[in-house]
Amino acid sequence: TTLTEKGRLFSRQAGSGIAIIHINLLRSNGEEVGQIHTGETGPAITNLHASKSDISLIDVTDEKTLGSGESFRISVKIINTTVDVDVLHKWVHLSLSQVLVAWNVERHLKWHKSNSTKRETPHCLNQEQQKMNSIEKSMPGLPALMDMLNIGVELPHPTIIKVCSDKMIRSTLLASTLLAHLSVVLCAIFNQKAISFPIDDVHIIRYTDYQKAIKVTMCSDNTKGNGVRVVSTKKKKNLKDKPTDNPEYFCVFGLGKRGEQRPHRVQASQLFFQDINAGRPASEESAFSQALMAIKKSNPSLFERGLAFVLTVSRRRRSLITFNVNPQILASM
Repeated sequence: TTLTEKGRLFSRQAGSGIAIIHINLLRSNGEEVGQIHTGETGPAITNLHASKSDISLIDVTDEKTLGSGESFRISVKIINTTVDVDVLHKWVHLSLSQVLVAWNVERHLKWHKSNSTKRETPHCLNQEQQKMNSIEKSMPGLPALMDMLNIGVELPHPTIIKVCSDKMIRSTLLASTLLAHLSVVLCAIFNQKAISFPIDDVHIIRYTDYQKAIKVTMCSDNTKGNGVRVVSTKKKKNLKDKPTDNPEYFCVFGLGKRGEQRPHRVQASQLFFQDINAGRPASEESAFSQALMAIKKSNPSLFERGLAFVLTVSRRRRSLITFNVNPQILASM
């Protein structure tokens, strides 16, 4: 069912019957891929932003629409009886796109844990592009990650969930609102009654039109009017959201290098999918599945799944996008 309502809709629309689905991985010249190689790859996205065509399947209805730089394509052939073939193709397309989106997100997160990438930015920047460019400089990979997660929400993908609130709030309440929401999310994920800030693995960006994007830390402070102290990471300067300000806060977990002093390590029970399942029932085993199991046994890190979330707070909107968080944890928030 693809674990989504859209998949369940395709299941109902396809009708009843039997269909044999052949899926082949082909090179750009049409030859079948006979070998699979494993190893480290480069960054998933090298531009400031990610588009749907960057991280999911593109329909090729005509050979002319296949880009010259594309290395692979997927062939889907269906031998049908009484089911709706058009719906089946949409169903398979959704399933494969979900795999690609998740793989690209995982690749993006893993790359930024140990590497830094200088991304290409547009020459002519409008106000929104200037903001994202500034955020990229403070937190490399965050604009692309937000794009990828939003694409997963629209797809949809079962492990990418978004919740929003559009109620207007005062600028002076933004820092305390972010800290309160962040506490709820972290306590739920890590099964703790309280969280002590700051946390190395949580990166917070504060953006204003005049200061641009800067990294900050937050902690509770009863001596402050809003009960929160905001400090710039670089200059160690206290920051205050004034009534005339229009700041935005971007908080991300799972992106960037792991904290060394107080890291929060993700446990298997906190994940929607704990790892990539390479095994098959004995009756369905093949040379390919046996090879995958051998690779997984020798290098299990290639099959690990990660966890991430992005929390944004502004005067107009609060939003939380989670990736691969156990749905029971989400229900408890």
